Amino acid sequence: MPPYASVGLPRRENRYLYLVFLTSTVLLLVTLFGLQSSPSTRVAVNITQLDDAQTTHVPKQDTTQHDTPVVLEGDVLFEDKDPEKPEMAETTDRIPFTPETKPTYPFCPRCGAGDTICREFGDLVLRRSVAYEGTSRRLQEKLVAAMEGNPTKFAIMGGSVSTGRTLKDMNETFHSRTFDWWNKQFPHSGNSIVSGAKPATQSSYFAFCYAEHIPLDVDVILLEFSVNDGSPFPNPEGAGDSGAIQAMDWLVRSLLRLPSKPAVIIISLYSFKAGEYFNGQESHLPVVNYYDIPYISMKNALYDYANRHPEDIRPVLYNDGHHLSAEGHRVAAELIVHHIQRQICALDRGEIRTDEMTLSPGRFPLETDTDLPMVDIWTKRTGIKNFREFQPRCYTFATTASVSATGVAAYRPSVMQGWKFWDWKKEKYYIIASVPGSLITFPIRVTQGRVFMTIFKSAMYELGDVWCWADSDKAAGTKVAGYWDSVHNIGMTVPLFEGLPEGQHDVSCEVLGSDRSSHPNNGTNFRILAIVSG
Repeated sequence: MPPYASVGLPRRENRYLYLVFLTSTVLLLVTLFGLQSSPSTRVAVNITQLDDAQTTHVPKQDTTQHDTPVVLEGDVLFEDKDPEKPEMAETTDRIPFTPETKPTYPFCPRCGAGDTICREFGDLVLRRSVAYEGTSRRLQEKLVAAMEGNPTKFAIMGGSVSTGRTLKDMNETFHSRTFDWWNKQFPHSGNSIVSGAKPATQSSYFAFCYAEHIPLDVDVILLEFSVNDGSPFPNPEGAGDSGAIQAMDWLVRSLLRLPSKPAVIIISLYSFKAGEYFNGQESHLPVVNYYDIPYISMKNALYDYANRHPEDIRPVLYNDGHHLSAEGHRVAAELIVHHIQRQICALDRGEIRTDEMTLSPGRFPLETDTDLPMVDIWTKRTGIKNFREFQPRCYTFATTASVSATGVAAYRPSVMQGWKFWDWKKEKYYIIASVPGSLITFPIRVTQGRVFMTIFKSAMYELGDVWCWADSDKAAGTKVAGYWDSVHNIGMTVPLFEGLPEGQHDVSCEVLGSDRSSHPNNGTNFRILAIVSG
């Protein structure tokens, strides 16, 4: 027998003890692991880690113990880090959903089984309807705010389509429908919408007078001016006019500069009665490209189809060939809503901007406070240092907000000889005169040397001309015509003076006689909506 045979246990018994030791070790490790992963463990989940994150309400963070993990900020999901994946930056846009409250959006993914708008109109039509999408950055920011439980204030500015002309129910307008959808998606008692739309007005009027019609703490602004604004391209009525580009630039830049940093969305429509293909859309597109504003175009989506099948469009989507029917407003609203849904789906996938370097996080980063271009669209690069922001001043008669309960305008001209306040069906408000020699004087303050007047232009109503001058220099005045050979009946902002010294001035206008009228029938009527400066 070998010398070691009498020492220790037999080999079979050694194997038995080894198996017992191994089994005990495994059980101990399993027990320790289970203790570390108990239900009270807290984890932090970023919105970018939630593929299906969405909400109409964000619950307050809960630090009590639950049977299932509670999503909290500040803790770490895993200690080990994948060197191949960059760390997510901390962001105030993080939305803490619990597994029980994490909502689901039936319209995501875009044109998926639950996307009812896509099922009705089709993917191609919806893609065509987005004339410019850009980053939709501000809209996404407002969506995040709504998801976090904050109220949203809507406002609309536009012409007679936006006022609901020809509709029996004003709640059927495209902007009311858009707001109703938002309110159902993100219900809040503080959600609101204000209509600042005025019939027969262009963006040029609102560029100066927007503050008279909408609250300045608004969150989402819808604009509709494609039918009333002119095209820069020639049309059957004559040469194009680039003035609408400048007016829209002034308006958009002023709105984007508001402290509430509103999201602006522009909707483009078209008319069977006014103009052909070219309309205000062509004036707006350079502006929306420059300022990165989403532009939804019903014209893009349906114009060619309307030419091929007019019987499917004109009697269905229009009441009179010019103003949308209730169904037309519904279609316009659906196009806007689908764009908003697309941004929700982007957030749902984790495409959310942080507070730092979000405009361009790659090679050419920009801070978030640079989402407004440093100068307007017209300023030359050599003139950047001398750039001054547009400072509009509005003295309007086109809004009921300027009329007291007694019917007296809040702003009154200092002289009114032969002129009077007048309204058309409580929709359009003017100061009017028809007797030659009638005199009116407006005391105004000028900050940047320019003075304009918003007047009613039409081939109808026997409109004539006025002679306007600044202060006492009547000989250096300018003639302004109310008549024009166009199918449009519109409030247009026309230039009066440029280069006036900064300060207080008196602008006077006198109705000219029939012998100096531009009207074929020597008409002498004249209508003024506002006197403005900037």
